[in-house]
Amino acid sequence: MESLSFRSGLVVGEWEMTATHATQIIDGYLKRLDSELSSIPTARRKELAAQIAEHIAQARQELPEETDADLLTILDRVGEPDEIAAEARASLDITTAKPGPLEIFALLLIGVGGVIFPVLPVAWVLGTGLVWRSRSWTPREKYFGAYLPLVLGLAILAISALASVIFGQHLLLDAALLGFLIANLLMPLGTASYLGARLGRRLPILAWAAIAIVALSVYLPAAAAFIPARASAFIGTPFGESGITQAGQPRCAGFYGSVRYANGLPIAATAPVSVGICWDGNTVTKSWGPDCYPSYGPALRVAVQSCTVESLPDGSMIISIQSSATATTAPFFTQSGGMGWLITPDGLITQL
Repeated sequence: MESLSFRSGLVVGEWEMTATHATQIIDGYLKRLDSELSSIPTARRKELAAQIAEHIAQARQELPEETDADLLTILDRVGEPDEIAAEARASLDITTAKPGPLEIFALLLIGVGGVIFPVLPVAWVLGTGLVWRSRSWTPREKYFGAYLPLVLGLAILAISALASVIFGQHLLLDAALLGFLIANLLMPLGTASYLGARLGRRLPILAWAAIAIVALSVYLPAAAAFIPARASAFIGTPFGESGITQAGQPRCAGFYGSVRYANGLPIAATAPVSVGICWDGNTVTKSWGPDCYPSYGPALRVAVQSCTVESLPDGSMIISIQSSATATTAPFFTQSGGMGWLITPDGLITQL
């Protein structure tokens, strides 16, 4: 659709009447008007936009001294772009249904479906089907915002899958993964953003809030799965005692290690390992454990695959844990991590 362009400055006599933010205020208003009039036939749209621009220019010319407040007052008298567009559609008998649950589900399926089902674009296809049934988008918006991106995305997925099967080389596999990322995650997100922008304020604020909550609950855990895990460990000794000992002076305490996923975020989850150890300067022995009970919340689900203690010939001990964290709302997004610590006979810890 051809976009309209306007000039916000107005020359009167030999001087230009321009408030401090005239360009930003007027151009922003006219661009919103152009967007709201997108479903109006081009000829009528240009005519209506030109009439409004002329009306604004005449009102500005009558001002003795133009200020930002004066411009806002003029635009308030002209009316909101969505109200002007609604009147124009009514006069031309162009019906655009008020968006409701169908449109909300369509945006969610297209926007977050690729995260929940990243292998096949099932949600994208279902969401596009809902867009086809909706009367809240114009045929042109459906074509450019839903149908065309879906066809291009499916083509990219097919080419990427074919290339990975035929060639299977490392570089081509990376290219295939990039194709999957673009076609099954980024393109649907762009489609949902475009279709949502076309609905604009026709969709109630509570509906937008619900969409934002669902999107965050899906995207944040999935993104957290890419944050590198952080490991830490310490030996808890009785208060006031040193963990370092001389030969022949045994000490017993608890070793406490952890692998923390999405560290620093409220949705962080932990895979801990605790072992009772004793050391005397010559050897390290186990008195209890290992205990590995994951701690996680609603965003990340932690699983412990292995938790082991190994004694070495030199008297040292290796404590290791193998774990993984999976996004609760996006089960295909998983991060695995293995971590180990070396405990010397002197009671010192070295992360492996």
